[in-house]
Amino acid sequence: MIPAIQISRQTLVWLFIAQIMVFLPHYSRMPIWLAGLLLVCIVWRVQVYRGHWSYPRRPVKFGLLGLAILFVLLSFPRVLGLEAMVAFLFVAYSLKLLEMYSKRDALVVIYLSLFILMTGFLFDQNILLALYNFITVIVVMTCMIGLNQEKGYVFPLRTFRMSTAMLLQSVPLMVVMFLVLPRLPAFWNVPVQQEGAKTGVSDTMSPGNFVDLTRSDELVMRVTFNGEKPIPQQLYWRGLVFSNFDGRTWRQAEPEQLINRGLGKTVIWYESGSYRFRNDLATMDFEQGERVLDYEVILEETHQPWLFALGVPVPETDGVGLVSDFRLLKQGPVTTRFKYNVYSYPDAVIERDLPQWRRELETAIPEAVNPRSRELATRWYQEAGSDEAYVEKLLDYFNQSFYYTLQPPALGNDSVDEFLFDSQRGFCEHFASSFTFMLRAVEIPARVVAGYQGGEANPYQDYMLVRQYDAHAWTEVWIKDKGWVRYDPTFAVAPERILDGFSRAFEGSEELATTGFGFDDVANLSMFYNLQLQFDRLNYLWARWVLGYDAGKQKSMLEKLLGAYSVARLAMVFLAFSVGFLVLVYLYLLWRERDRTADPAVRLYRRLLKKLSRAGVEIHTSDTPLDIAARSGVANAQELESIMDDFNRLFYQTGRRDRETLDDLSKRVRQWRGRMV
Repeated sequence: MIPAIQISRQTLVWLFIAQIMVFLPHYSRMPIWLAGLLLVCIVWRVQVYRGHWSYPRRPVKFGLLGLAILFVLLSFPRVLGLEAMVAFLFVAYSLKLLEMYSKRDALVVIYLSLFILMTGFLFDQNILLALYNFITVIVVMTCMIGLNQEKGYVFPLRTFRMSTAMLLQSVPLMVVMFLVLPRLPAFWNVPVQQEGAKTGVSDTMSPGNFVDLTRSDELVMRVTFNGEKPIPQQLYWRGLVFSNFDGRTWRQAEPEQLINRGLGKTVIWYESGSYRFRNDLATMDFEQGERVLDYEVILEETHQPWLFALGVPVPETDGVGLVSDFRLLKQGPVTTRFKYNVYSYPDAVIERDLPQWRRELETAIPEAVNPRSRELATRWYQEAGSDEAYVEKLLDYFNQSFYYTLQPPALGNDSVDEFLFDSQRGFCEHFASSFTFMLRAVEIPARVVAGYQGGEANPYQDYMLVRQYDAHAWTEVWIKDKGWVRYDPTFAVAPERILDGFSRAFEGSEELATTGFGFDDVANLSMFYNLQLQFDRLNYLWARWVLGYDAGKQKSMLEKLLGAYSVARLAMVFLAFSVGFLVLVYLYLLWRERDRTADPAVRLYRRLLKKLSRAGVEIHTSDTPLDIAARSGVANAQELESIMDDFNRLFYQTGRRDRETLDDLSKRVRQWRGRMV
């Protein structure tokens, strides 16, 4: 092999470190055998460098490739899924080491490192990953610099410092390009399919669904209010509306069931600058009321299209629609963190005059199920005399006879009968389901709403966190002249769940401990809990101001800075910054070239030589101080000779230098003025 194209030892080491660092963010989602494959390839390449092993022959390489592809097919059920595609990349990335002969091959591995590094943002975009990737880029750049250094250059840490300095010097330019250049959608916003399902509120509801969510403290969304903030018991984040019931499971209505008979459509989509949305909204049976809540939601990925908002929501973000049952929907699933703005009208009246098609939809229940509940509902409704009185009678019944538990007994086919008359122990979906059924049994329109209730305020930043354990279900009931009204039977049974939030209401309970989730473990360690909130604050700011820096925010910011948004002004700003940046770099290089010798005597001597040079004295690098004084030809040669003699003593004396002598010499050098005779 030609020595000029060989890969040095230090470059190989940095390349191995880079490969391991590139793999680590994917470790939790990739099969363990991929890490083993990378380790085997690294060991093999080390042995090749040491001369103990040879490069694998073609049959061996094809055999390893075929075996790795087979393992990928067995590890991922959906071959076209995102994780499987990244796994194929890692296979090629690892096996490339076994045919890396020259610098050109090493460059391929380096470019692959940068590409695979970006794939991590397809799965997560938090600030910790961004910082980690920044360090990894430095390591990859170190490989590239080392690959082009001379063979005798064997200072790997110096190469790392050089790479770090180069990347840090480019940061100001990167920031300006980020702020000024036209914003394009990030590549991780492209809809992708992933293997694993996402924990969250499902599109169906049956007994036991929400118990599973209480075991997770996974973040669902962060909410920032602009202006008025509702009290905790008003924080009902509507997500799904269940109108169809088969006797056990609640489901959302089909699109054809929800078509607004006046609009002829199911969803009206918001589009900035368009009057169509406002016109369509005006035709819906919707009276806003006086109070308005203005807030921004940053929703974590759910891989589902539904969004969460307080009632009654009106979206203010492109690509977000309002369904005719007043829940929000996104065009396509939420495959990455998604930010949207909403106005909610908590005092609004929806469908004051209920159309017949809606009444039929929201009162339908299957025949021949839960006969005891039907009989009880009919009798109590006759005794109550009105819809509202009957609702209150049901709530009193729940308050007196039922018990809130995270471990309710299993229910059979007549789930409502068994719950109301036998177990009387359940969770929020048990209460909401049975409460809604009892209303529909007497032809009162009612539906189950699923989402989240409550949230936790971050004391270090003005926003709220909603987690999976806040999952909740409640009921909306249509009352004449009032429209759809929210009733929460869980509040009648366990008011502490709504007033204090789920985590505080059940903190320390034996029931909760058996589910595998303990709030005590984190909350009691206040220091770690506060650190967690501080870290979440950083992630929130990162998501809002960096990941959320879209074309709209860019335009708004530049209009404030420039007075108007135009391509010409953007070009002028970018040009001005580029020139300023280059001037700063030039000044920095001049500063680096300044005299930074640690020895003050040497710095003083160099200053004198500059004076002599300006006076016309020819100076050679081999001249001693006395040689320069002897042939200087300046008018005050005796004073110069005395100064040079003192320099000789300073340079060649042993022991500690006299500070007073050095100060005196510095004064004489400053006062000396040389001129030719």
